[in-house]
Amino acid sequence: MLRNVVDVRPLSGHRLRLTFDDGVEGIVDVAQIVQFTGVFEPLRDQVFFEQVKVNREFGTVQWPNDADLDSEVLYAKVTGVPIPQERADLHASLDRALEDSDAGRAMEAWGYLKRYRIGRKGRSPR
Repeated sequence: MLRNVVDVRPLSGHRLRLTFDDGVEGIVDVAQIVQFTGVFEPLRDQVFFEQVKVNREFGTVQWPNDADLDSEVLYAKVTGVPIPQERADLHASLDRALEDSDAGRAMEAWGYLKRYRIGRKGRSPR
């Protein structure tokens, strides 16, 4: 089941203290998840990094420049529970596209991930 972030607290060293809708809490080092380039470049600045908020529509964290992190990835980092293979493949495709600066492929992978999240939001696992 997809979990939503319900609370976020920025910490030093580009870390976030997260609380999920099932009560799970943990700390994630954002520098281990993303490279601070492109849309994530402003996050290098700790003052900007600390402007993180919960995006309640998507159940994840977001910064003023609309950079966000997938709650599924965050939950996996906190709990150690791996992402299901199908979605892990989409995440990997997105990462490769971003590394290759292939905007079209990145948008396609991102679209699939967002549609899956929106389509499953609030539903019980099948």
